Amino acid sequence: MIRTLLPLTLLLASILLLSSCCKDEETNTTVETVDATLVWTGDYALDGCGFMLRINETEYKPTNEDEISSSYKEGSPTEVEATIINYH
Repeated sequence: MIRTLLPLTLLLASILLLSSCCKDEETNTTVETVDATLVWTGDYALDGCGFMLRINETEYKPTNEDEISSSYKEGSPTEVEATIINYH
């Protein structure tokens, strides 16, 4: 009898543990548009950092820097609207 209950108990315990560890893959995202300043700091080859995005007093590195037009290099800094996507 003990030989029969032990595997059954282990199986039930495994199922319980595995099912309790699953987390819903639902992610909440929020999209926000804010006023920002786009600053050209110089070419990487010349010890610059490329584009920086200043929001309030904090600077961020844009993830899509290759998509920013080179026209923003002239007359930097430039006032822009930035779209921020937050994943919660």
